[in-house]
Amino acid sequence: MLNKIQNQRSSEEIRTRIPWIFWFIWKARNDMVFELKEISPMEILHSATLEAASKSLAYVVSAVTEENESPLVVEHRTIPSRPFCRFDASWKDTDTRYVEGSVIVNEDRNIIFGSFSSNRVLSLLHAEILTSSRLWLNGF
Repeated sequence: MLNKIQNQRSSEEIRTRIPWIFWFIWKARNDMVFELKEISPMEILHSATLEAASKSLAYVVSAVTEENESPLVVEHRTIPSRPFCRFDASWKDTDTRYVEGSVIVNEDRNIIFGSFSSNRVLSLLHAEILTSSRLWLNGF
């Protein structure tokens, strides 16, 4: 069907409707099979034409707004130098140990890595709490 339409030198407007016609035929088929609802061929064609027209209008409107938009200005802000800390713990209920790790960045942007392993804990929440409390006790 598509080859036949292209060979007939049809207009661009007609060619843009074809996918919508197929889509609405498919929807009408589903309505007939699943909901026992029949839709006339003229109604299918009308719906497809309206949808194709609204879609092409949406492309025209978006193209016009893109032409009118000014380029975005990107601001590069420096991150204030304040210390921060990230930590995490790894725990499995079948293992006899848990592991914790941390990354600390101080005001001078020095990076300190740390890790620790200990006996098994009851849950992942306990491992996370132990990790954060160990950092606080060490003054971080």
